[in-house]
Amino acid sequence: MNSTKLKPLLEKAGFVFWQDENWKAPVTDLIDWSCNYEDELIKLVELVIIDCAVSAVSGAGAQQGNTDYYKGRKDAAKLILDNWNVE
Repeated sequence: MNSTKLKPLLEKAGFVFWQDENWKAPVTDLIDWSCNYEDELIKLVELVIIDCAVSAVSGAGAQQGNTDYYKGRKDAAKLILDNWNVE
């Protein structure tokens, strides 16, 4: 998993991150799990779905002039968003 890509999505979803607190768990722990993250988890899933749809449209080969190929990618992105009812 690409953790460098995940952290900005976690931040955007509203997760609380440890700062320089001296009582935090191991150095690798980033998120303060003492919070209720029900809403943030839903937002995170939505952000991941949107990221997947964007990747479907803008991935390698998407801009090589093949309009049918690009339309297929665009249709796939729409199906991803529609399947999860995400706009």
